[in-house]
Amino acid sequence: MSEVINIEDIMDDPICQQWITYSTAEDSNNPAEWFKEKQTFWEENQTHLESNGFNYATNIGSALDQVEIMKEEELEGCLLVVKIGNQDRPASPDDINLAYKMLNEVLDGVKGVRVVVTHHAFDISKVPLPQLRALQSAVLASTDPMEDINPIIDLDL
Repeated sequence: MSEVINIEDIMDDPICQQWITYSTAEDSNNPAEWFKEKQTFWEENQTHLESNGFNYATNIGSALDQVEIMKEEELEGCLLVVKIGNQDRPASPDDINLAYKMLNEVLDGVKGVRVVVTHHAFDISKVPLPQLRALQSAVLASTDPMEDINPIIDLDL
């Protein structure tokens, strides 16, 4: 990444301008397709965009885009695990509260989904209902003193 960001160069760069449009606009008629297109554009232009100071994969916007796509694919009966912050910049209480607020807005109207917001490296994992049931069964089985069970749970994620 360049040390000094030149705003004029970014304004004259069609790739940067398209990324800014993807980052600030949203197709409300088909948001899941919009976010998939946005992610594809990033993947195709990542080196160029990063060299101009853009960073997508490690920010809250990327995570929220993934949630929008997951909403389209079905989130009912899922657990989302959201981690905030990283080693270099641990999340503050305000960061966690902001993530909670943004996720609450994104998930408005989605039934049967629960979210766990934790500290460190904003990351989202989808755990569907069959895996949650398997996890529940594994935890309950581990309390049986007659069973000699491996403590590592394989959920086939």
